[in-house]
Amino acid sequence: MPSLNGDHTLDTFDNVTILPQGNYLLSCMTRIRSSDTECSDFVDAFEKVATQLLMAALDHVPSEPLSISTPTGSTYHGCYQSRPVCGVSILRAGSSFENALRKAYSGPLSFGKILIQRDEATSLPHHLYSKLPQNVASTTVLILEPMLATGGSAMKALDVLKEAGVSEENMIFVNLVASRKGLTILHKCFPGIKLVTAAVDEDLTPSNCPTLLGIDILTEEENSSHRPVRSYWSFANLASQRHYLCVEVGKTLSDADAEFERGLDAIETACSVSNDIGGSHHVNQSSEIHTVNEPLGVCLSITPFNFPFLVPLWSIPYAILAGNTVILKPSERTPSVSQALADCFLRAGFPPGVFNVVNGGSGVVNALLAQPSIQAISFVGSDIAGERITEHARATRKRIQAECNGKNHGVVLDDASKMKSLYAIAGSAFGAAGQRCMALSVVILVGSTKDWLDDLVKLAQSLVIGCGLDPGVEIGPLISTESKKRVEEIITTAEKEGAKVVLDGRNYSVPEYPEGNFVGPTILTDVKPYMSCYQEEIFGPVLCCMEVESLEEAIELINTNRSPSGPVLRTANKDSFMGENTDTS
Repeated sequence: MPSLNGDHTLDTFDNVTILPQGNYLLSCMTRIRSSDTECSDFVDAFEKVATQLLMAALDHVPSEPLSISTPTGSTYHGCYQSRPVCGVSILRAGSSFENALRKAYSGPLSFGKILIQRDEATSLPHHLYSKLPQNVASTTVLILEPMLATGGSAMKALDVLKEAGVSEENMIFVNLVASRKGLTILHKCFPGIKLVTAAVDEDLTPSNCPTLLGIDILTEEENSSHRPVRSYWSFANLASQRHYLCVEVGKTLSDADAEFERGLDAIETACSVSNDIGGSHHVNQSSEIHTVNEPLGVCLSITPFNFPFLVPLWSIPYAILAGNTVILKPSERTPSVSQALADCFLRAGFPPGVFNVVNGGSGVVNALLAQPSIQAISFVGSDIAGERITEHARATRKRIQAECNGKNHGVVLDDASKMKSLYAIAGSAFGAAGQRCMALSVVILVGSTKDWLDDLVKLAQSLVIGCGLDPGVEIGPLISTESKKRVEEIITTAEKEGAKVVLDGRNYSVPEYPEGNFVGPTILTDVKPYMSCYQEEIFGPVLCCMEVESLEEAIELINTNRSPSGPVLRTANKDSFMGENTDTS
């Protein structure tokens, strides 16, 4: 009979900790491993074991002695843990440890992700994707992975961390069930790391991990709807999406990479809540309540040109996980990214018809809105289009969510770090050529910060403009000739209304691309609330600068704007934004 509990023959490995096999742990592991366990009970048992594992792992995090006075007046000699800890999940199962880690550790805490995919032909692990904090090398890293079979994926993830500068001594591998082979290989190849596991299982292999851990408690219907989304990671092709984002949208290479990573984050977030989508069950003394969520049917996602990979992933994974089918109507300006996305769904195993792409302009939108089978609509775009689509949805009793225009303000107080603030302002206002819903289009300089304006102009002038595919380029072109014309007209109108153009990006030319839709960084001063450049969403690299004497004046000014979304405060004093006077409507 193979060992299904602790294997203390591994005690000779001084870097391996197996949790004591007490009655409480064994009862939880029994619930986890039983094929009869219901989903909610499985999650409850896993969280209890995860807490024990993380407590054992955190024992290895350095601490400093601390003496405190107790309520009885005596002195207690204890310690505190102030070293930064980073929980790195090996996607996607490793994410299941994250909530327990948040509860367990009170010191500085961050999270990272590593995606390892096995090649179906060779069975060798490949590093597909990773997102780690910039300071990961100076933290104690907890590698989170419920199952350790052959150790191949774990070793590849550890290699990624070593390349990022993390030493073995600062790595702790946290694991629910491990095979002797996996533990032996990790101990041999990475003798400096520490391993913490709840049990050792001789039968554990990559092919039977889900079954041995009881993950097959999900019904076949649930498995069939979740498996394709999990498979999404296997086809995430950065190279092709990066190329399309640069060529069709005009993004720089760094902006394309950032959108791709955020899109994968959106998928992972959707998958992390998938177990709660089916409904809930609550029991109290007087009643028993069951809620059951049922699919609506066909959902329509209408998305803009500026984030053709990311924005569809805000809504589509949730709709599919809830059992719906989806039609994506992307911007007619960026069809290739959406087509590649559709190909990804097919390659992931989705049946034809679950995810669909329909290209075209406003006529196609009108035809789709008129379809009785469409029950819900997600829209991101302009106010005009959003209002029309919302009214149509109301009239036909379709569910609708719409994100439209916004005018984002940044308030800079005297105590803010000057250079950090200037770089943040320039990056937000001019990055992606200003074609972002959350681009900073107004900066309100409070008090003496108005003297920083000359340095802001110099910083904006230093930005490199050109084709996004060219290395070193920081600002690409606008999406179309019409967009360039509109942005330049807004600048001209602002000048006529009395604003001063201290940095003019009109008629900007890049010699290698004389026909490009380029507008250089533009900074306007003496801007007044009645001016069109202040009230309209410009969607170009144009920054309106306004000056006030106090934070209260800045807040009052923001609230006069018709779309004051996403205000940001730059300050070194948290009390500046914790009071009642900082309320913005």
